[in-house]
Amino acid sequence: LQSKNMEVKRTRAGVLQGFRKLSPGDQQQMLAELPAFKEFISLPSLGESGKARTFRVAKENYFRTVDQIWAPVSRQQRILDNAFEAGEITAKEYRTTRSDNRTNAVAQVEGLRQEPVTAAWLARAERGIEEDPVRFALKAYQQIEPVDIDGDGLILRADMKQFFDARRNFLDGQPVWIQDAIKTQHRATLTPLEVQYENAREHLNGYYDIPRYQGMSLEESERASQVVAQANALNKVTRGAQTVIQTIMQLPGVPGQDKNLAIRALSAGRNPARSRYWAQFPDLNVFFPDLAPGGLEIAG
Repeated sequence: LQSKNMEVKRTRAGVLQGFRKLSPGDQQQMLAELPAFKEFISLPSLGESGKARTFRVAKENYFRTVDQIWAPVSRQQRILDNAFEAGEITAKEYRTTRSDNRTNAVAQVEGLRQEPVTAAWLARAERGIEEDPVRFALKAYQQIEPVDIDGDGLILRADMKQFFDARRNFLDGQPVWIQDAIKTQHRATLTPLEVQYENAREHLNGYYDIPRYQGMSLEESERASQVVAQANALNKVTRGAQTVIQTIMQLPGVPGQDKNLAIRALSAGRNPARSRYWAQFPDLNVFFPDLAPGGLEIAG
């Protein structure tokens, strides 16, 4: 610990306190270099009750296991970054693979969180009965990833919107000092390319907040877009036997109001504000070239 420029009291409590202040990577390194230290930190403290020890062990096991689950993701990410920067994979393949790797880790951690003892400790931590709130909050923040809400196999605008809202709501529920710590420490876990990617994803969220069609609200625009997409898909099957507007009018199960919105959208045309916004952020074309104005918005 002193080699890490950390002053600690020469007591078990002091050593444990110093160890907990280390980064997850430094903790793993110390445990690898000093196998006996694992046994040392697992010994119960004098005077520690059975319940207190149960929660302490649950906490230590939780953080250790979470770090073990995410360690391969970090290694896979570096390989993925190299492949993308070398032009060996497309932007969409990069996004999809990164999402799959992280979603798999999130699922494993969620399984850990469901274990009875771990769940009991987490409930205490969520109530604030926890001496390491930043570390706890960071792991919870790490669990928030985009998911396929409707099960259509695609990460679309609605999926991304829920993701951004979940992140914002989580941070808003934390004290400012914990918010700042989460943002700083989260970025420290990312590769330089991931930082660039997450910035681009934030810009994409801003892009999604701009209505697709001129003179329409965001909600109207999204409803119209869904109807237009249905009509275009049907016209591909029928090979353009009729116009898009004719197809829209004949779509089964679509409310008349939505059909009217779709026809209005086609008449109004695309919103040029979207193209102007897109042009402001070159990183959007790096990571989301297939989502450029006018394309199918799949954001994996």
